[in-house]
Amino acid sequence: MDDDVLRARAFLTRKFLSRNFILVFVSGAFVGFHTIFQLIEIFGCPSAFMRFEQEIQIVHYLSLSFSMFLLVLLAYYWYKLISIREK
Repeated sequence: MDDDVLRARAFLTRKFLSRNFILVFVSGAFVGFHTIFQLIEIFGCPSAFMRFEQEIQIVHYLSLSFSMFLLVLLAYYWYKLISIREK
């Protein structure tokens, strides 16, 4: 596919562009949450949050899993955009 056609499809389609920005932002936020929870795991949980240690570990793993899912979804939308064939 020609580069100009790909750019036009990606950036002139409002639905694709907004979905792309939202997925990148949300997956980045989940990676940030994962990093914060990783630091909590490395340096130890503050005493005020000790009773929520199990829940923090669950959110820690789910945040990484969800961010990876969103990145796969983003790659799928890009693949779908690129693989559209002209008739």
